[in-house]
Amino acid sequence: MDMRPTTVFLFAIVGACNLTNPFPDFRARALEETNNQEALWKAKNVHSYDFDFQRDCSGCSATAIQQVNIHVRDDVITRVVSITGADVAPQAGVSWPTVDSLFLWSRQFLDNTSFTVELDFDSTYHFPNFIRGQAPGFAAEHHTAGLVEQTSTAPIRVANGDEMPVTGYLIGEPFSKSNRVVWRNR
Repeated sequence: MDMRPTTVFLFAIVGACNLTNPFPDFRARALEETNNQEALWKAKNVHSYDFDFQRDCSGCSATAIQQVNIHVRDDVITRVVSITGADVAPQAGVSWPTVDSLFLWSRQFLDNTSFTVELDFDSTYHFPNFIRGQAPGFAAEHHTAGLVEQTSTAPIRVANGDEMPVTGYLIGEPFSKSNRVVWRNR
């Protein structure tokens, strides 16, 4: 499945100048648009959903860059499934996003002025479906697609049909330049 966005909004320090503001603040505009899109997402009041996710980043493990389907129930990740249908167990050093953390990750890139940032938002649910942060010697991309709303009581089933207990997937930083990762549990 191709998870590349069809439209990408590039936020960089380029563009037309005007006499009153010779250097438009594209980063501030991008933060404002990210906040606007997040308000639209929150207005939909979606807390249980599944979506496809893939990242590509410098120095990330094979587990971290595989294409997965993430199951979120009541804003908590309850299951991560690989493209082959196998369950991906929680692993130290590998964080998976919820839609809320995709907004957080977008702001982290935009807040760091050493990064060139590209963002694209889903036109239906308004979540970031493409995030790229690039700095000298480092790049990370996050592709998100196929969000499907679920009920909070939708059971999570494993391949044999049994219900799967909720495990401790961690919602963390979009990347780590070292082995130290600061985790944020929801």
